Amino acid sequence: MASTVEGWYAIAAYLGVADSTARKWERDGLLPCVRKNGASGRVWASEIHLSACKKTIEHGATIWDRRQPVAG
Repeated sequence: MASTVEGWYAIAAYLGVADSTARKWERDGLLPCVRKNGASGRVWASEIHLSACKKTIEHGATIWDRRQPVAG
């Protein structure tokens, strides 16, 4: 099973950005985050998805499509 990164500060550190940037990317649909216990719950994401997402953002992507499989 893939490792997960929990909380905005940890996700931002994993991506190498400020936590406000990570939150903005999630609001803009660029980050594949999941929330425990609904919209106000703690946020987490898998390392595999974060790595793929970061590469995609660095290459100018506009929206993260959660329906697409992530290449390993």
